[in-house]
Amino acid sequence: MSDFGTDGYDDTEPGFKSMERKDPLTLHQERLNSLDRRQWLHPMTSGEIMEGAARFYQISARHILPRTALPTALCYIALTFILTFLLPNFYVVTGGQELANDAVKMVVATLITLFVAIPLFVYGLGLSSVVAIQQVSPFITGDNLNYYESNKGESKNVWQFTFFLSLIGAESLLPVIISAAMFLFGAALQASAPESILPGLLAVIGSIMAFLAFFITPYLILRNLLGPVVFTLEQHTIKSAYKRGKYLSKAHNQVSSSVEVGIYLVLISLFIVLGLYFGVSMITSLILGSGPVQSFVGSVIWGDLIVSAISMIPGYIVLWLVLPFWASAATLSYYDRRIRLEAFDIRTLAQDVLEVRTDA
Repeated sequence: MSDFGTDGYDDTEPGFKSMERKDPLTLHQERLNSLDRRQWLHPMTSGEIMEGAARFYQISARHILPRTALPTALCYIALTFILTFLLPNFYVVTGGQELANDAVKMVVATLITLFVAIPLFVYGLGLSSVVAIQQVSPFITGDNLNYYESNKGESKNVWQFTFFLSLIGAESLLPVIISAAMFLFGAALQASAPESILPGLLAVIGSIMAFLAFFITPYLILRNLLGPVVFTLEQHTIKSAYKRGKYLSKAHNQVSSSVEVGIYLVLISLFIVLGLYFGVSMITSLILGSGPVQSFVGSVIWGDLIVSAISMIPGYIVLWLVLPFWASAATLSYYDRRIRLEAFDIRTLAQDVLEVRTDA
């Protein structure tokens, strides 16, 4: 009897490792299973990305939302501080010694906002984004459907991620920041030199910049849409993640940019935000307008803080519920761009086929 198998290999040769051979039908079935797992790895239209984001949100929200409730609360605390202590100072008009006292209060509130409230907000936003992106990504690729196994090590580099979000946030809001700085500087000059024409000139320039920011800021936000996903999934450095996010977002030859997807995402998210915000605001307005609440708020020292905290509840609900949808859409857009620019789907399926043949 021949020692050679049907494939021509000698099973008795030293070092030959005998293994169970699979018939062609089994191999074909495994390839089909691979295609089923990778069903989302194909070029997608903007509508398909939004539909997929809604589907993944429906599947994973019950696992994401409990884990993002606390990080979103950090954003809520930061927004409540800004609403209570910073914004009211911009609308106070006084003179003399009271003007100096109000100016000191505004400077202190601004510094606390810049160095405490805003970093706290960005940190909470970063934690929530990392959880959502890492939960959704395995469903898109079909690599791992275990909710908990796919998120081990999610807190790694979270401080770097927070710094990264701060950088792209500052870049996206740069026109708004410049406009606000001009208004503040002009107001300070007006208080110190009422007869100078410079405050009026700064107010005009600030108004023009605010008008331009209405168009420039959304574009900058959309241009940086994929940066957080790149940083989370590919573990780049801050500089390389920034460059790669821009690379994936911009147009390449016959492949258009990701701005269209971003516009769809902004419009749909805006519709959801408005519905949620006004719906919850009606409830909070009824609570604040009730007699017992008004009586209690008026009798305690921190009444304004309590009012701000209740008023900011709609903002907390919006961030908590909408951010996972935004992250899901951004993650889908990320894989769509990699498929169009880098043939990520073909590479992944080829690797699956190689693994099946190796196992055979």
